[in-house]
Amino acid sequence: MYSFYENGPGTLLMQIIYDSAAGIIQNASYYSLQTTVRKAQTSTSLVRVFPKPAIKESIHFDQINGSASEIEIFDVLGKRIWNEKLNGETSLKFEACIFQPGLYHFAIVDKNKGIIDMGKIVVK
Repeated sequence: MYSFYENGPGTLLMQIIYDSAAGIIQNASYYSLQTTVRKAQTSTSLVRVFPKPAIKESIHFDQINGSASEIEIFDVLGKRIWNEKLNGETSLKFEACIFQPGLYHFAIVDKNKGIIDMGKIVVK
Protein backbone atom coordinates (compact mmCIF):
# COMPACT_ATOMS: atom_id res chain seq x y z
CA MET A 1 0.00 0.00 0.00
CA TYR A 2 1.21 3.48 -0.86
CA SER A 3 0.03 6.54 1.08
CA PHE A 4 0.55 10.13 -0.05
CA TYR A 5 0.33 13.10 2.31
CA GLU A 6 0.28 16.86 1.91
CA ASN A 7 3.36 18.48 3.49
CA GLY A 8 4.78 15.22 4.87
CA PRO A 9 2.84 13.33 7.56
CA GLY A 10 -0.40 15.22 8.02
CA THR A 11 -3.34 15.42 5.66
CA LEU A 12 -3.77 12.14 3.78
CA LEU A 13 -4.35 12.74 0.07
CA MET A 14 -4.34 9.27 -1.51
CA GLN A 15 -3.87 5.60 -0.71
CA ILE A 16 -3.19 3.01 -3.40
CA ILE A 17 -3.16 -0.77 -3.04
CA TYR A 18 -1.05 -2.09 -5.92
CA ASP A 19 -0.68 -5.76 -6.85
CA SER A 20 2.85 -5.83 -8.27
CA ALA A 21 2.58 -9.47 -9.37
CA ALA A 22 -0.47 -8.71 -11.53
CA GLY A 23 0.62 -5.15 -12.35
CA ILE A 24 -2.72 -3.59 -11.41
CA ILE A 25 -4.13 -1.14 -8.91
CA GLN A 26 -6.62 -3.07 -6.79
CA ASN A 27 -7.99 -0.16 -4.80
CA ALA A 28 -7.39 3.57 -4.63
CA SER A 29 -8.83 6.17 -2.29
CA TYR A 30 -8.54 9.88 -2.99
CA TYR A 31 -9.15 12.42 -0.24
CA SER A 32 -9.75 16.14 -0.63
CA LEU A 33 -8.51 18.64 1.89
CA GLN A 34 -12.05 18.74 3.27
CA THR A 35 -11.63 15.00 4.06
CA THR A 36 -14.27 13.93 1.55
CA VAL A 37 -13.59 10.37 0.48
CA ARG A 38 -14.03 9.13 -3.06
CA LYS A 39 -13.21 5.47 -3.70
CA ALA A 40 -13.01 3.16 -6.67
CA GLN A 41 -12.50 -0.57 -6.51
CA THR A 42 -11.54 -2.09 -9.80
CA SER A 43 -8.99 -4.58 -10.99
CA THR A 44 -8.81 -3.37 -14.58
CA SER A 45 -9.77 -0.14 -16.25
CA LEU A 46 -12.69 -0.36 -18.66
CA VAL A 47 -11.58 2.85 -20.37
CA ARG A 48 -9.16 2.43 -23.25
CA VAL A 49 -6.22 4.87 -23.09
CA PHE A 50 -3.69 5.07 -25.91
CA PRO A 51 -0.93 5.30 -27.02
CA LYS A 52 0.99 3.50 -24.28
CA PRO A 53 3.29 5.11 -23.42
CA ALA A 54 2.41 8.59 -24.65
CA ILE A 55 5.41 10.23 -26.26
CA LYS A 56 4.63 13.96 -26.20
CA GLU A 57 1.69 13.43 -28.56
CA SER A 58 -2.05 13.14 -28.17
CA ILE A 59 -3.52 10.96 -25.44
CA HIS A 60 -6.85 9.37 -26.29
CA PHE A 61 -9.47 8.16 -23.83
CA ASP A 62 -12.05 5.88 -25.42
CA GLN A 63 -15.03 3.81 -24.22
CA ILE A 64 -15.81 6.20 -21.37
CA ASN A 65 -19.02 5.46 -19.47
CA GLY A 66 -21.69 7.91 -20.68
CA SER A 67 -22.62 8.86 -17.11
CA ALA A 68 -19.09 10.17 -16.41
CA SER A 69 -18.92 13.89 -15.72
CA GLU A 70 -15.16 14.47 -15.84
CA ILE A 71 -11.67 13.01 -16.12
CA GLU A 72 -9.13 13.90 -13.46
CA ILE A 73 -5.38 13.30 -13.75
CA PHE A 74 -3.11 13.08 -10.69
CA ASP A 75 0.66 13.10 -10.36
CA VAL A 76 2.44 10.41 -8.33
CA LEU A 77 2.00 12.49 -5.17
CA GLY A 78 -1.76 12.47 -5.59
CA LYS A 79 -2.06 16.12 -6.58
CA ARG A 80 -4.77 16.74 -9.18
CA ILE A 81 -2.95 18.41 -12.04
CA TRP A 82 -5.58 18.35 -14.79
CA ASN A 83 -9.28 17.79 -15.25
CA GLU A 84 -11.74 18.00 -18.10
CA LYS A 85 -15.53 18.06 -18.04
CA LEU A 86 -17.07 15.44 -20.34
CA ASN A 87 -20.64 16.63 -20.97
CA GLY A 88 -21.79 13.13 -21.99
CA GLU A 89 -18.88 12.43 -24.36
CA THR A 90 -17.56 8.86 -24.48
CA SER A 91 -14.13 9.77 -25.88
CA LEU A 92 -11.60 12.54 -25.32
CA LYS A 93 -8.29 13.56 -26.90
CA PHE A 94 -5.75 16.01 -25.50
CA GLU A 95 -2.07 16.84 -26.00
CA ALA A 96 0.42 14.91 -23.85
CA CYS A 97 2.96 17.73 -24.17
CA ILE A 98 1.27 19.52 -21.26
CA PHE A 99 2.75 16.85 -18.93
CA GLN A 100 6.35 16.24 -17.93
CA PRO A 101 7.60 12.67 -18.56
CA GLY A 102 6.44 10.36 -15.79
CA LEU A 103 3.66 8.25 -14.35
CA TYR A 104 0.19 9.69 -13.82
CA HIS A 105 -3.08 8.26 -12.56
CA PHE A 106 -6.47 9.09 -14.00
CA ALA A 107 -9.92 8.87 -12.50
CA ILE A 108 -13.19 8.88 -14.42
CA VAL A 109 -15.71 10.61 -12.16
CA ASP A 110 -19.49 10.45 -12.04
CA LYS A 111 -20.72 13.45 -10.03
CA ASN A 112 -23.29 11.26 -8.26
CA LYS A 113 -21.32 8.02 -7.78
CA GLY A 114 -17.75 9.28 -7.35
CA ILE A 115 -14.91 7.51 -9.15
CA ILE A 116 -16.28 4.93 -11.58
CA ASP A 117 -13.02 3.96 -13.29
CA MET A 118 -9.32 4.60 -12.92
CA GLY A 119 -5.97 3.71 -14.41
CA LYS A 120 -2.52 5.00 -15.19
CA ILE A 121 -0.85 6.96 -17.97
CA VAL A 122 2.85 6.93 -18.76
CA VAL A 123 4.28 9.94 -20.60
CA LYS A 124 7.78 9.62 -22.09
